[in-house]
Amino acid sequence: MTLDLLITLSAAFMFLALVSGWAASAVMSARSPERRRLHHLVSAGGPELSIGPVSLVDNVDPRLKQIQG
Repeated sequence: MTLDLLITLSAAFMFLALVSGWAASAVMSARSPERRRLHHLVSAGGPELSIGPVSLVDNVDPRLKQIQG
């Protein structure tokens, strides 16, 4: 086998493996229990979800408060 043929076959195999993996991941995530619960909430007209301001820290450095305003 020549080097060109070997590289082409390797690239084709890698491409098919990546596409297959992506497709399997998409199918599995679409059928996950979390996704089904969310779909059920939306289709049933579940409660409105409201997300307030999110903070990752307990308190802000005073120097940053001065910059803000």
